[in-house]
Amino acid sequence: QADREPAGPERATDRPSPRPRFDPRDLDPSAVARSFYQPTGPGPSRRGRPAGLQPSTLRPLTEEEAEARHGAHLRRQAMARPWLERETPRPRRQPDGSYVWTGHGTTARILPDGEVRFDHDAAGVDLATGSGHFDLNDLAAAAQGQNPYSAREEWFMRHTEALREQIDRQWREGVERRALARLRGRLSRTWDDPSQPAPARRRALFTMWDETADDGLGAEVRRRIIAFVRERLPRGSEDAFTDAELRALNRGRERDEAFAP
Repeated sequence: QADREPAGPERATDRPSPRPRFDPRDLDPSAVARSFYQPTGPGPSRRGRPAGLQPSTLRPLTEEEAEARHGAHLRRQAMARPWLERETPRPRRQPDGSYVWTGHGTTARILPDGEVRFDHDAAGVDLATGSGHFDLNDLAAAAQGQNPYSAREEWFMRHTEALREQIDRQWREGVERRALARLRGRLSRTWDDPSQPAPARRRALFTMWDETADDGLGAEVRRRIIAFVRERLPRGSEDAFTDAELRALNRGRERDEAFAP
């Protein structure tokens, strides 16, 4: 057409813009998030101390305080020695009725009555073979008058409590059986003593009755004493307690119950 301008060279503004070069960093999630973040308020403020915390509590430890705390922690760890006794102690029964356990430099013996005795060896080294142990910490603590084995002893006592209670119970039962077995002979020797007059011997029997313990064994002993008196000193016999003697003895008795054979 006549009105159309003749075709000419393309202008620079009509050319398509070049495609931007791809950068893999554009896919970084943090970069994408930062590109969309538009702060609308004041910037981050400085964090203050927790509520209720006074400035004095934030005072740093002095060198002496830090050393004291560190030293106390090390002493507790050294005394505990968790790497030495990890298993429950298993004392072995001995022919005499005691139990013995041997650990690192320590021998514990539970006596037949349940009492425990410890034997510690801080320098148990066999010079001939070079075997054994040598604990300088134990020696240093002992030199300062401290018990370097207290943690080890407490560990043993804690893990043998049930066994020691059983041993103690068996011991007391044995003591009671032996005491009752010997009671008859003791009563007979007291009453048959020719060097003492009858009133003194009767008072001795009463004293044995009055001094018994307030437990099951004591009750059984009192019962057997009354039975012995009724057998050997029956009421109405020449050797029996008189009414005047019984009144005088009961006035001075320690027990609540009356002596009435």
